[in-house]
Amino acid sequence: MTHQEVILTRIGTKGQIVIGQKLRERYHLAAGMIVKQMPTTQGIVIQAFDKKRVMQKIDALSHAVGKKWPKHLDCVAVIERR
Repeated sequence: MTHQEVILTRIGTKGQIVIGQKLRERYHLAAGMIVKQMPTTQGIVIQAFDKKRVMQKIDALSHAVGKKWPKHLDCVAVIERR
């Protein structure tokens, strides 16, 4: 299967689409996974959501914020003030 091949599928009554087995295997998509849907000028891009990468970014951010966060200030209190 190449990028040039066209695969047709039907949209179900609730908006579901079926991604064929070859594509699921090629892109490591499995039942229950979270995917991103991104609109483009040419259509919709569906991409696996990389939880590990997102968690790494959150960990790095929390580490950076933790170093600069005032010790006397509770993050919950800051949120409640808004």
